[in-house]
Amino acid sequence: MGFFDFFKKPPRIHDPLFGELRYEGGFASCNVPFAPLNKQVEVLITCGPEGPIQAQRDFFARVEQDYAALIPGCARVIEEEFRNWKEEFVIRDFAKEFELVCIEVPDNTAGEWSLSFTSSHDLDHHFTVSLLDNNATHVLIDG
Repeated sequence: MGFFDFFKKPPRIHDPLFGELRYEGGFASCNVPFAPLNKQVEVLITCGPEGPIQAQRDFFARVEQDYAALIPGCARVIEEEFRNWKEEFVIRDFAKEFELVCIEVPDNTAGEWSLSFTSSHDLDHHFTVSLLDNNATHVLIDG
């Protein structure tokens, strides 16, 4: 890598669903409207420089469709982990206490993927919930 490579802009990919994506080393990213929340969220897509495949577009559509059903599992793993710091921690209204900020779309759409949230309970941390078969398996609290 030469000195001037640091000044190159990441390649852009144009996708029919996700729009303009920035591609950097195995991932494409963009901000897209997320219908269930009526807001923009970041999407990270594991893919090659050719961009997402149809199965990944279909996966994102299923996440939008199933989002409400995913939340109870996300709340469960977040509560369990958060109680390691605050024993009496309870999520009373997930939609008011947590904000979806990122969806990870895997290259193997039957594999593990994640939803990342910020929270009014702890503004300095992100809560990344890993899912497999639409079941929340664990959370990483990072900050």
